[in-house]
Amino acid sequence: MIFTNGWDNKMSKLKLIILLGVLLNISITYAGHINIDGISTISGTTLNEIEVIQIKSKDGTVLYEANKNGNNTLASVLVEAVKNGIDLRNAYLPKINLSHQSIENSILEYTNLRQANLSESNFNNSNLSGSDLTLVKAKRAVMTNSNMLAIRAVKANLAYVDFTGSDLSDSVLANGNMKYTIFSGTNLVNVDFRSSDLTGAKFSNSNLERTDFRGANLLGVEFSTKQISEAILDKADWFCRKSLKCMKK
Repeated sequence: MIFTNGWDNKMSKLKLIILLGVLLNISITYAGHINIDGISTISGTTLNEIEVIQIKSKDGTVLYEANKNGNNTLASVLVEAVKNGIDLRNAYLPKINLSHQSIENSILEYTNLRQANLSESNFNNSNLSGSDLTLVKAKRAVMTNSNMLAIRAVKANLAYVDFTGSDLSDSVLANGNMKYTIFSGTNLVNVDFRSSDLTGAKFSNSNLERTDFRGANLLGVEFSTKQISEAILDKADWFCRKSLKCMKK
């Protein structure tokens, strides 16, 4: 994150600028002392000193601008931008708090969302292909009918997430918590679930060709005969006996 400050006679507002595809750049222009302590645009905490928030493309084009009112956070402005059809692909948003947000129809390809909080958010009909969701918290999120090819979500909490009708082919979801997650009608070709907890997960009508379940906890999971013949199930744990982690809620 890059912080800059200075004085411009033509400007007296604090301004936050999001440059897509590079580190978030907070450009602050203000008379006098700049106190940036406690301003965490990544986690989505309240931006008390910011008056204008702009989302810019790499070439400097302003894609979206909003006056910040009340207790708006970066997250609320991003959601507003999505609702206005702004393309946020390649954005750098690690640790952002997007929990309990409606982010349907969003374009978030190749976005860095490492350690983000996406719990109980709605990403229906979105495009997150190629995005990094390592260590995200997304419990009970809705990610239905979405394009999520080749995402990386290692050690992610995806428990109770609904992926119905989505395409997760070629994704890495290893070492994660996917208890009772719904993968109905989901394309899981060549997905890596190694050592993940999939207790009670639903895979009805999903494509499991070359899906790797080695070392995964599969307690209560049911596969069709065709799915079993196509998936990689070596050393999978069907009885929750190999690790205590599948006993945790």
